[in-house]
Amino acid sequence: MLSFDLAVTLAIIIFVVCILVCMHMYEKKRQKQLEKVSREIGFTYTLKAAITLPDLRLFTSGHSRYKIHLLTSTRNFIAWSLFDYSYNVGRHRRTQTVAMAQLDRELPEFSLSTEHFYHKIGEFIGFEDIDFDEYPEFSQKYRLIGKDENAVRQLFTPHVILTLLGEKLESNIEATGNFIIVYTPEKRVPPADLCRFFQKATAIVDLFK
Repeated sequence: MLSFDLAVTLAIIIFVVCILVCMHMYEKKRQKQLEKVSREIGFTYTLKAAITLPDLRLFTSGHSRYKIHLLTSTRNFIAWSLFDYSYNVGRHRRTQTVAMAQLDRELPEFSLSTEHFYHKIGEFIGFEDIDFDEYPEFSQKYRLIGKDENAVRQLFTPHVILTLLGEKLESNIEATGNFIIVYTPEKRVPPADLCRFFQKATAIVDLFK
């Protein structure tokens, strides 16, 4: 008869193995679905995303960074990459699907995200973002930061601001050099929704190209 401690240990091992098997099966299923979607929308699929990433906030956060399920294509002279990107913050694993576009123009470095309560605390203690007095709703809803404030303000024209407000943007947008990415934090896009995600990302990128 097994001792209580040994029985608990075996139960934990079996539980962990079951989780790993389920994760493997999920990834294999996602791979097949993404391969199918990539053919339907004219992208090329690669399991391992062996691409060099630009120096953006998302790609420099946390540790144990990993990218997988890469779809690539060129549309209207823009090189697109869609992939799953994950990293650890402490023991928490954060995974999101990223749409990355490489443009033929340089953009000022910026990061746009939905304003949260902790951002308000940051502003209270001196971490300021870029606000637009003419568009208080935009400034209240989104947190916009960038090293060159004047260049970022010139980029965010009234047309860009009003369009983003009208779209009720939930995604984050980051840019540096000729790269711009669109993603929703900790959201992995289901294969069935990937085409819609790409269309939304394209509409956003078109505002800045």
